[in-house]
Amino acid sequence: MTRRGQDDWRIAPWEWAERAGRSMQPYHRYAAPPVTLAASAASGRVRLTASAGVFAPEDEGQPFRIGRDEVRIHRVVSATEAEADVTGALAAGAAATADWREPAFSPRRGWPVSAVFHQDRLVIGGSPRPTTC
Repeated sequence: MTRRGQDDWRIAPWEWAERAGRSMQPYHRYAAPPVTLAASAASGRVRLTASAGVFAPEDEGQPFRIGRDEVRIHRVVSATEAEADVTGALAAGAAATADWREPAFSPRRGWPVSAVFHQDRLVIGGSPRPTTC
């Protein structure tokens, strides 16, 4: 919700800022530590393979972080496979890695129910699942 004037309030879907093609939203690791993701290539549209079930249909369109790089889930094939578009190139290449995270807030994981500015910082809370982002 934004206020553009005394009587001008607008409601729009939440959009995370982007920098260099990467979403600046908070990410969190919900899966157990030993679960890995492997990509079929370092760039373009890739197939992601997980060592355990991590993908759900609600993940389609969502960004995931692999290391410091970002992919956007194009299509969920199964709980352990998804097609994704790589933003830039994956520094880790196609190697399986446990260094990955998914959005802390999403259609699958839920949304915060409160927000406030404190000392010029946006603080969001009330997540349905506790996270440490």
